[in-house]
Amino acid sequence: MNRSTLTRRGLLQQATPLLAAMAASWGGPARAQSEAIVLGQSAALSGVAAALGTQFREGALLALEAANRQGGVGGRPVRLVSRDDSYDPQRAAENTRLLIEQDQAVALFGYTGTATTRAALPVFGAAQVPMFAPLTGAESLRNPFNPLIWHVRASYFEEAETLVGQLHLSGIRRLGVVYQDDAFGQEGLEGVRRALERRGLSAVALASLPRQGTEVEAAVRTLEAAQPGGLLLITPPGSTAAFVKAWRGRSLTHKTVALRAFSVADANQLSQALGPLGEGVGLSQVVPYPYDARRSPVAQAYVDASARATRPVTFLGLEGFIAAKALLEVLRSLEARPSRTRLVEALRSQPRLDLGGFPLAFGPKQNAGSSFVEVVALRGPQGFMR
Repeated sequence: MNRSTLTRRGLLQQATPLLAAMAASWGGPARAQSEAIVLGQSAALSGVAAALGTQFREGALLALEAANRQGGVGGRPVRLVSRDDSYDPQRAAENTRLLIEQDQAVALFGYTGTATTRAALPVFGAAQVPMFAPLTGAESLRNPFNPLIWHVRASYFEEAETLVGQLHLSGIRRLGVVYQDDAFGQEGLEGVRRALERRGLSAVALASLPRQGTEVEAAVRTLEAAQPGGLLLITPPGSTAAFVKAWRGRSLTHKTVALRAFSVADANQLSQALGPLGEGVGLSQVVPYPYDARRSPVAQAYVDASARATRPVTFLGLEGFIAAKALLEVLRSLEARPSRTRLVEALRSQPRLDLGGFPLAFGPKQNAGSSFVEVVALRGPQGFMR
């Protein structure tokens, strides 16, 4: 063995600890930066409410993909892990456990529905994981204040006030209500009752539909017997379409009754399902009108992102886009690595967020960021008017 060989070997032996230290110092932060910040979602991605969860998710992904192309948050990508619950509360609870324990989500995001979010509450409450922007306006998830649940959309009480107020201003006093017989329907019904009571009125008739059901004939008979001038529908897309078809198919007189539905009836899906039969059906909306985005920069940003990705523009897609952009802003405000606890603290101390024509205001005891509601009406296939 010659001297040069020994020298090289000795140098390599001496250099190995140094190289290892350098690799650790370089690789550690690099790995930390590349570790994704995980958002966990349990949503209806199949079944009767699939359009709700899918549209919201697609809108959120547009915002997250744009952020990740520009470095994510602190150099880390933000990844949305979505698990399908088919609008089933038990599956939503189990998905929540997996998202927290297996996927290590820093926050839960964009759950579909009242009953599913309620079912998940004991799970994420015990783990102290924040929930951001569930697709529900349930008052029971807002009051009493829960520091783990943060809302981007207006409440069902606020939607009810807007819808009842519009019908009242038009001179309609005899109002009937059809509602889904579950947590969502009961919450909306209470909002309608309060809005009517403020005007010295009460519903002339009530009719319930089974959860996820489309058997509407009994409800139609109950309501037509009361001869209402207007009907409020607190129902999801499939039930809403089935009821409108059955009601308006009865007679010309039935077609003169004003029909108003809550935002979760999904204006886009309803327009496709009803076509000309849906003409004039009004729906409350909790995001800016995306088909004339000139007044709202955030709506325009969503429309542009949708065009680049060749995805359709929808009201629920815009809601998901807004929700994701809002959460990204809060995550960026955390100087160190985001954690569940620090995210809640940031939300409670967050100054007013303006995403571009859609302001959000959170605070120490304020977990509902927006009260925005307006009404749009169906006008032919994929046509709307304000």
